[in-house]
Amino acid sequence: MSASLNRVYLLGRLASEPDLRHSASGTSLCRFRLAVDDSYRTRSGDTVEKAVFVDVAAWGTQAETSHRYLSKGSQVLVEGRLATEEWTDRDGHRRSQLRVNATSIQFIGAKTPEFDPASAPPAASPARDGGRDIPFN
Repeated sequence: MSASLNRVYLLGRLASEPDLRHSASGTSLCRFRLAVDDSYRTRSGDTVEKAVFVDVAAWGTQAETSHRYLSKGSQVLVEGRLATEEWTDRDGHRRSQLRVNATSIQFIGAKTPEFDPASAPPAASPARDGGRDIPFN
């Protein structure tokens, strides 16, 4: 048996407003897009800066808390694992999307000055990968 590790740490800012949905069973799902800065040097020595955009999903209490306290521009540290969602589109083509299922979201800062990370409730316990009845397309 070979060893493997599926752990991701991302520090960035929300590139979209968090979207909260609920499954038929009542499980909360909050999705948002995270912009993570990336830079590198070209052969000529120029520095190139760009953003990498990553889709993030939070479940349960963590989803509710994220939706309540975060907004576009909020800075967060996300710990989680990579997951692939697969579906068939309306034209019958197979599609897939890579995302991060958050196990921990730390509120670092916010775009708006009235947000105080110290007053936010603590992050929920690691999220369960529940709510599979919520469509992702």
